[in-house]
Amino acid sequence: MVEEYQRGKKKIRKLEEEVKKYSEKLENHTTRMEEAKTGWLTPLRELIGEINKNFAYYFKCMKCAGEVDLDVPENPVRKAECYCNMYSKATPYTI
Repeated sequence: MVEEYQRGKKKIRKLEEEVKKYSEKLENHTTRMEEAKTGWLTPLRELIGEINKNFAYYFKCMKCAGEVDLDVPENPVRKAECYCNMYSKATPYTI
């Protein structure tokens, strides 16, 4: 009975060590993913912001409305599935 308890206790300790090891690996992987995402997502957002300014300005010159934005999923696993959306609204042009 005591031997069985000791084996169980040893097995639990080993499993706890494995869980800790895999938790650390997961945390490191998550950190690297966030760093990589920031490396391309921040400049992309800035670029889309500049494009939006120009797009809106030129559509305004044509007496229309226009907007460009970046749709980024909340799920960190799906960050690569970003979408660039372009919206425009034409108004009747009168002279």
